[in-house]
Amino acid sequence: MREKLMTAEWESEEEIRRLTQKKQRIERESEEEIRRLTQKKQLIERESKEEIRRLTQKEQRIERESKEEIRRLTQRMQRVEAKLDKLVGEQASVNEDVHN
Repeated sequence: MREKLMTAEWESEEEIRRLTQKKQRIERESEEEIRRLTQKKQLIERESKEEIRRLTQKEQRIERESKEEIRRLTQRMQRVEAKLDKLVGEQASVNEDVHN
């Protein structure tokens, strides 16, 4: 009887050791997974910030270029209007001379 108790006690201790090792392995794997996911999250955050910065710079460049293009076209339109006004004035002068 005593031998059965000793065997049962040994088996219980062995089962406790086995479950403890399993628990430690699961904890270790969980910590590694948390660490891996945290690193992945940080990488994604860095890449996202970089992409936002890049797109913001691109947007600002496009805005600058658009404003410059609008300014350039406005100046060109003003020059064309001035030439047109001059030609209309000259044509009116020619018409006046022809009628006189």
